Amino acid sequence: WMTQMVSYAQHYKTGAVGVKLLYPDNTIQHAGIILGTKEASRHIYANRPGGDDGYFNSLKAVTNYSAVTAACMMCRKKVFNEAGGMDENLEVEYNDIDFCLRLIQNGFYNLYLPSVVLYHHESATRGHPFRSTKAYKQHEKDLAIFKSKWKQLIDNDPFYNTNLNIAFT
Repeated sequence: WMTQMVSYAQHYKTGAVGVKLLYPDNTIQHAGIILGTKEASRHIYANRPGGDDGYFNSLKAVTNYSAVTAACMMCRKKVFNEAGGMDENLEVEYNDIDFCLRLIQNGFYNLYLPSVVLYHHESATRGHPFRSTKAYKQHEKDLAIFKSKWKQLIDNDPFYNTNLNIAFT
């Protein structure tokens, strides 16, 4: 799986490479990230069956998205450094999406690879952002920073067709 990720990551126009992540119950946790949703972003096809083909087989195609999750992300070191790495002001959430959006600004594309499928126990080490008052306040802080930086892209995701029903995905 790493060889597949490297084969895409080394391309000169590739920013970040992400993969299909499944929850332990074999439902989808991540297959790309879209912008412009209720919370500013969301993982497309989240909680759908792991074997789902997606709309017109979209879950089977290498796809450009505005972002992929850092839970399993690959990026060339030079590209990472040129983009300034992760924004430490986004302490818990949105730092990966912010990074991917800076890659887009630098002329790169972020890819989802459907052929690489891994399991991910989301928030297993840090806990869910809504479990405690402290965690929720951090979530609100990170969300406010993210929205203030990326309002234009949140309102108009360049890699998601607004004619598609977001509820379907």
